[in-house]
Amino acid sequence: MNKLENNLRFIKPYGDSFNDGIIQLSFTLFSYDRFTAIEAAKVLCSKMGFKDTKIATVEEVLDNFYFFVIYGSITHIIDLEQIRPVIPEYIKMSKDEVEEYAKKNSLPRLVIVGATIGTDSHTVGLDSILNMKGFRGEKGLEAYKCFKVYNLGPQVMPA
Repeated sequence: MNKLENNLRFIKPYGDSFNDGIIQLSFTLFSYDRFTAIEAAKVLCSKMGFKDTKIATVEEVLDNFYFFVIYGSITHIIDLEQIRPVIPEYIKMSKDEVEEYAKKNSLPRLVIVGATIGTDSHTVGLDSILNMKGFRGEKGLEAYKCFKVYNLGPQVMPA
């Protein structure tokens, strides 16, 4: 194995330069005050193996709940030769193939209901999956005759 292959086998995240181990992490913590929250975030990052932790931002999003964006480097290394991915076994079908399959097998029209729940108002993914225009040139499920699609939209409260 040459030097380049060895460098590509043992990897860690990188932010600015290859394998520098720099990652960005965001999370929310409860705390009694901002200063305690900052120290708690530093301790948490230290326990996760962060070195040179830098807090890019801390915002109080609700009373006593602080949202952090943190940068830091980690020393953990991944050996790609030890990774055993699970490769899904399925056949990807085009829109026409799906329609043909449903027709050939006399399948009933499948009802699909989509929404973002709770306080989630991010509908870009939902819309790209469901609506007629789709994503990257592939039609959304509304374009299929074999589906009846209901897009309930954002912030639907679960029962």
